Amino acid sequence: MQAGTVGRYILDLEELGLVDIDRRGQYNSASLTGLGQVAVEQYVTTDYRVIHPTQSTLETHLTPTPQPQASTVYPARSDTR
Repeated sequence: MQAGTVGRYILDLEELGLVDIDRRGQYNSASLTGLGQVAVEQYVTTDYRVIHPTQSTLETHLTPTPQPQASTVYPARSDTR
């Protein structure tokens, strides 16, 4: 992560209890709280993508579809006999 990439969100993250901001020096610094560390472990991938909490429990070894290619479903024709 580059410096300043979370700047616009940092106060929201602090309010949620995910980070602590150290305002004692010339420059502020932020560090993860315990809750923030748990959130990172559960909801951020190794390539820094965010996983929605309800998607984090999806299994990755699901049964594939029976067809190798997806197809389009069209509504029934009104002139069906």
